[in-house]
Amino acid sequence: MTTLLITGVTGFLGGAALEKILHQETRLDLLLLVRADSPEAGLERVKENMRKFNIAEEKLAMLRQQHILLGDLASPEHFLNDPRLDQVTHILNCAAVASFGSNPLIWKVNVEARCAWRNVWRR
Repeated sequence: MTTLLITGVTGFLGGAALEKILHQETRLDLLLLVRADSPEAGLERVKENMRKFNIAEEKLAMLRQQHILLGDLASPEHFLNDPRLDQVTHILNCAAVASFGSNPLIWKVNVEARCAWRNVWRR
């Protein structure tokens, strides 16, 4: 079974990707990286974003708390040991700090977090 991890799913690009996936007939196991205090709150953040894409409620009902991986790319050490990551076969990385300013998270999220992911999947 294909397990797809999507980052940035509460943003525009990640939301657009998930919208396409939810309309496919192909079945995937999903793991959605979300910044939230609880799986319930994370799931609600995802659903709220998907409503902006006019996703029908019956499609949204396919998303469950088990699909939520709580975490922040700025602190990958907090979620990289989640055992569900061992099942991931594909990653769709749609998360980034998109800024032309001097936001200190640009390097941490856009570069260091990617390196941390690479190290996990090399094991």
